[in-house]
Parts: sequence; structure tokens; C-alpha cells
Amino acid sequence: MRGNTAKLTYLYLKAIVDAVFDSNGDEKLVELRSSAIKAVYVQSLAYFKEGFLACIIEDLFEKKAQFINGAAAKQEIKEILKPSVPHYDYNSLIPTSIYHVDEEELLLWSLVSPCTKLMDCAVERYKELFIKILPEQAALIGIKK
Repeated sequence: MRGNTAKLTYLYLKAIVDAVFDSNGDEKLVELRSSAIKAVYVQSLAYFKEGFLACIIEDLFEKKAQFINGAAAKQEIKEILKPSVPHYDYNSLIPTSIYHVDEEELLLWSLVSPCTKLMDCAVERYKELFIKILPEQAALIGIKK
């Protein structure tokens, strides 16, 4: 596995502790949240294995864990666990879920882009996310809006 996963593991353990203490003694809710957090952790480790930047993976994990620990129902958690995929409105790509995580969408574009030719609006969305999430790196390689 590439990269140091120590911070991710710390974030995972903190999220599990938060799930226990923020569930007001509701054991079923603790189990739902803990299981969902573990699923996001496993996916995050897979992103590490692919060689993605730790800062993006850690931000993704933290945001998903916060959503999960704020959820009160199984259906809400199922929605949070869905990948952050934008909706194509025949003009542009836009997030549709209140649980959308830009960092996750950027990683998904990074996985898809080598495998296929992206539509112009997909390239623009990918570029927009890259600039938003990694502004210094974007400036270094000359990517501008």
C-alpha cells in the first residue's frame, strides 16, 4: 500500500468513537454508523492502494464520516454511502445529493479518465474540482478556469 495511512486510521478511530458517543445509547444506530464508517474506511484504503494523494482521501473520509455520524436512519446512511457522482443536465455536470463530496468525485474522475474519452462538460467539471481541491498544484502546472 502506498502512502502513510496513519492519519486515516486516526480519523477512522475518532469517527467510531464519535459514533458511539453521539448515538445517545441507541445500539442499533451505533451499529449502523460504525458499519458505514468501516465501509468508507475500506474504500479509502483502496484509494490509498491506487496511489491517490493522502490529503484528498483523508478529507473525503472525514466528510463522509461526519455525514454518517449526523445521520439518524438507515436510508440516510445508504444515501451517504453512494458514490458522489454528478448528474448530467444536458449542459453541465452538477452534484445532486446533499451528501456529495467533491474529493470523492475528483477521485472518481481520476479513475475514469484514463479509460475513456470524457465529454467536454466532464473535462470542465474535472478541471473545476482539481482547481478547487488542489489550487497550488493546479497553479504549478498552469491549469486555470
